[in-house]
Amino acid sequence: MTHGHHQTVALGMIGSGFVAEFYMAGLDDVPGARVVANYSRSAERADDFGRRYGIPRQYTDVEALCADDEVQMVVIGLPNHMHLDAVRTAAQAGKAIVCTKPLARNADE
Repeated sequence: MTHGHHQTVALGMIGSGFVAEFYMAGLDDVPGARVVANYSRSAERADDFGRRYGIPRQYTDVEALCADDEVQMVVIGLPNHMHLDAVRTAAQAGKAIVCTKPLARNADE
């Protein structure tokens, strides 16, 4: 029995704004969670976010991040109106998804 060994989860962070910053702060308290990739629409913001948090890979394409084999779980740190497409893309790539309310804006979505 290994003592003090935590399962590690490799995360992909989608977003680089307030919500993503909030998640990064929260992840400090989650043993074994490491962010291995992050996405922003802006390459400059993606690089800046990655540099500040020591994240190895940056993407400006959600599908490319979701296609990253190392990413096991995708954290959606985007404004609400952008959730649906990102959730759909991650789900199609077979990733686990962390997305705060709302997962969709209405029952049809």
